[in-house]
Amino acid sequence: MARSLMALLCTILALGSLAGPAGAQVPLYRDPQAPIEQRVEDLLARMTLEEKIAQLGGDRSGMATPDNERLGIPGFKMSDGPHGCRWGKATCFPTLLACAATFDPDFMQRMGVALGEEFRGHGRYVALGPCMNIIRDPRGGRSFETLGEDPYLLSRMVVAYVRGMQSQRVVAVCKHYACNNQENGRGENDVRVADRPLYEFYLPHFRAAVMEGGALGIMAAYNKVNGHHCAANRRLLREILKDEWGFKGFVVSDWGACHETIGSINAGLDVEMPTAYFFGQPLLEAVRRGEVSEETIDDAVRRVLYVKFWAGVFEQPVEPDPTKLDTPQHRALCLEGARKAIVLLKNEGGLLPLDRGRIKSIAVIGPNAKEARPSGGGSAYVEPFYAVSPLEGIRDRAGEGIRVEFAQGCYLTGASNLSPIPASALKPPPGVEGAQGLLGEYFDNQDLRGQPAFTRADAMVDFDWAGGAPAEGFQADHFSARWTGRLIPPETGEYLLGVTSDDGTRLYLEDKLIIDDWRDHGAETRSVPVRLEAGREYSLRLEYYENGGLAVVRLGWLEPSRSRDIFAEARQVAQRCDVAVVCVGTGPNLESEGFDRATLDLPPPQDDLVRAVVEANPNTIVAVVSGSAVLMHRWIDRVPAVLQCWFAGQEVGHALADILFGDVNPSGRLPVTFPYNNYQLPPFNNSYEGVAEGRGYRYYDRTRMEPLFPFGHGLSYTTFRYGELRVEPEVLAAGQKARITIPVTNTGARDGDEVVQLYVRYPEGEIERPVKELKGFRRLSIPPGQTREATFELSPEDLAWYDPDVRRFVIQPGEYQLLAAASARDVRASARLTIR
Repeated sequence: MARSLMALLCTILALGSLAGPAGAQVPLYRDPQAPIEQRVEDLLARMTLEEKIAQLGGDRSGMATPDNERLGIPGFKMSDGPHGCRWGKATCFPTLLACAATFDPDFMQRMGVALGEEFRGHGRYVALGPCMNIIRDPRGGRSFETLGEDPYLLSRMVVAYVRGMQSQRVVAVCKHYACNNQENGRGENDVRVADRPLYEFYLPHFRAAVMEGGALGIMAAYNKVNGHHCAANRRLLREILKDEWGFKGFVVSDWGACHETIGSINAGLDVEMPTAYFFGQPLLEAVRRGEVSEETIDDAVRRVLYVKFWAGVFEQPVEPDPTKLDTPQHRALCLEGARKAIVLLKNEGGLLPLDRGRIKSIAVIGPNAKEARPSGGGSAYVEPFYAVSPLEGIRDRAGEGIRVEFAQGCYLTGASNLSPIPASALKPPPGVEGAQGLLGEYFDNQDLRGQPAFTRADAMVDFDWAGGAPAEGFQADHFSARWTGRLIPPETGEYLLGVTSDDGTRLYLEDKLIIDDWRDHGAETRSVPVRLEAGREYSLRLEYYENGGLAVVRLGWLEPSRSRDIFAEARQVAQRCDVAVVCVGTGPNLESEGFDRATLDLPPPQDDLVRAVVEANPNTIVAVVSGSAVLMHRWIDRVPAVLQCWFAGQEVGHALADILFGDVNPSGRLPVTFPYNNYQLPPFNNSYEGVAEGRGYRYYDRTRMEPLFPFGHGLSYTTFRYGELRVEPEVLAAGQKARITIPVTNTGARDGDEVVQLYVRYPEGEIERPVKELKGFRRLSIPPGQTREATFELSPEDLAWYDPDVRRFVIQPGEYQLLAAASARDVRASARLTIR
């Protein structure tokens, strides 16, 4: 009701119909025809200091700032959403790393438009996305959320995304600024980075989003950069973002990333979220003491008001419109993106595409076959209206003439396949009555502090209290619990031991922490493999807290006998079918905000499953459903065909089937390098390397290591021939541009898309540069036997380096080598360009 009244009030104000003397002049800020800057200044002059400061912090709802009823100023209405509006159910588009694999800015812009429509449909007009953390290490928990390991690729894709989304008057809040590249310890990580790598590698895509895309929102990251938290980093927020780039929008803290009042507001933070803990009363008092100037407050409020006027929410308050959600157009766009994102990594012997005339049966096997995994976890997780699994997609596309059989093979570590541990396998601590179960201690706080409010014997930990309380008279929110006792396994072997919870848990076995998931989240499952002996007693401790909303906690396991049975079944099903498709990978509990992966290994026993299936049936295709890179070296030489499917949204199952049967020719390219093994990964630390050492393909070039699959790699069902690379003119001066062209011919029998990549090698000299860098790409659709031309433009400014001594980009004279390539390791043609 309050929201409806506020919407009505805003509409009345916009029409100038407020009660008052006849003929009273309508304030300028209510005139939608007036320039935004004039409206901002008029409104700002009418606000009290208290009203100004109220614009700069959250309203405790978690995703909004307060309305101002006196002046009719709407609050921000926000939602997470790099690839879908996380405000109830929404269309789940491919995750941004999958989008990056399309190498298609046009698709990215159209997806941005669709996202903007869905945000408006949910009644939100501030989108917390895109995520622009460059992949410094593919183990990073949020790698699936971002757009790859190369700043040029990120720049082109994010400019398209921002333009598309903001065309719908939805603010794109680009995050996480800056150098936010790992989750473990993210709140206190202090990134030490010099100006050259900062400007040349970690900031170009943010600069492009602001200066080319016109982004109106920037989110300050959790981490520190060179000693200062990003939300209080004057160098990043004021000097670079606002002064150098001319950013006109507002800077918002990541949730809880603001740690101080005076330092943050003076550094250039404009809005604190999710509350006004530092930017409420403490900020008002700081202004009154003279520690923060009212001019600084005005600058922050001016930016907030500018964005609100731009969004049109004074004239037309944003209200939910379900007709904009889950539309046929959005479903079709999801399917298009998934088709373009899937990468054919390997295809020996022409196994793919499958011949419907010869194939009579298909075995679909694996932990990611029956379950759809459209998204990674954390704040980027989107609950779709529907999601098509690989098994569903293959059955839909196979038709009546092909038998499709399913076998589980193994379960995904961290997935909800665990059965509750029965009371017969649990024993309370000594001195506690009862022969079975655990001792439960319940606390009236979230931190297990002090004495428990009550204790009891719980036969099992298998609770779904929903919005209720664990016991009559006890609180329903903001509590914690601890269960202790002993675990007695009924059989010897490897178990999956795990916990499903909403919110955080910690599980200890023999006093060793084996699951550390102490964070707010919806119902999720985390599990680990452990080897246990039958009849042996293991000390067990489970800790749990509930912050608000639903309350769920379950302690479960997958016994060895169940694992052995489904593994054997998978071999049998594979053996009796013509072709086997093994769907392996990860899921939202393994790739998520809040933690990083320790390794890129597939969760056990998936490598064993792949080897077992290919031994049973040499016609085996592996479909990897994961957010980012995984290792394949334990079986890659035995398997004829491999597809990287990513977390490609709600239509990934149909897209995979379309490619398997040849209805669609695969055209995705890797936006991240896939290493051969974990030893090829560089150190995962906070001391950022120089420009020459680099990350991603730059690192592999510098170390001369051969990855399993290089950046930009992707095969097709057809073949392409590159012609001569031409440059005109061949000599450039500052301010001029070279036109670079190369013809590409489809020499196969199918329509196909080729992604032509343009890399640059720099002149030799005293200035250290990467071995090569991506400076252009073009996606060409080419019919069989025909030729299309890829065209690029380069200027000397595009090839400049950042000189920290003069604090600007400087052109390096000399001879540059231009490389037309099908991947970072597959150069097809070269030419020279001289810069004077």
